[in-house]
Amino acid sequence: MKTYALICAYNEEKMANLVIKNTLNHVDKVIFVNDGSEDKTFEKVKNEFGKNRKVIIISYKKNRGKGYATRLGFKRFLKENGDILVTLDSDGQHDPKEIKLLLSQINDKNCDIIIGTRYKGETKQPGIRKFFNKMSSIIVKMLSSGDFDDVASGFRCYSKKAIKIIEPSLKLDGFGIEPEILQIAGRNNLKAKSVQISCKYDKGKEKKNLWKMGMDYIRYAIKYKSGLLKN
Repeated sequence: MKTYALICAYNEEKMANLVIKNTLNHVDKVIFVNDGSEDKTFEKVKNEFGKNRKVIIISYKKNRGKGYATRLGFKRFLKENGDILVTLDSDGQHDPKEIKLLLSQINDKNCDIIIGTRYKGETKQPGIRKFFNKMSSIIVKMLSSGDFDDVASGFRCYSKKAIKIIEPSLKLDGFGIEPEILQIAGRNNLKAKSVQISCKYDKGKEKKNLWKMGMDYIRYAIKYKSGLLKN
């Protein structure tokens, strides 16, 4: 069984290499997508992993958004004919050691998607993050048959079956891809479950990203309700 990890990055020169290195301890290969970074992210990753056959590097000059980068990663995973795909953020907020937890859950044949949730147990989140995640989860529940506690979490695990069903229907380029994926999953009766994960936050970047995510989620909801994302 071939396990892959997808790591998308925009201006993460400080953390990207470490995240890739630690992730390689738990999967067979890493697909790294440099989403038009303006810092030295691409150069540093290429210098350290350019000759590593276990790291597939995809890069382009213009920043296109997390959704665009994720779609490219999904396509490459299918081309590689992998069996399981884990997605995690490149900024270090997700602990690669917990990949084994997600993998152990996805191996259950009755499940297609595992979502690492920050709600269960004693995982602490900034107040604004808790509010945003709760509201975004409500939006997804309203727009699909799925019932998910943490739709904004990028730490997930997918079966090949799930990626094959979801990838052709993806249309969004920004952060809205997170709820879009779950909306498509719910519409196609894919089975998902949540497991508790830990999470680290960069408070400075947090506020900036939440604003972008909030706007992308609103656009996602408008497009879906207007019928633009139903096919």
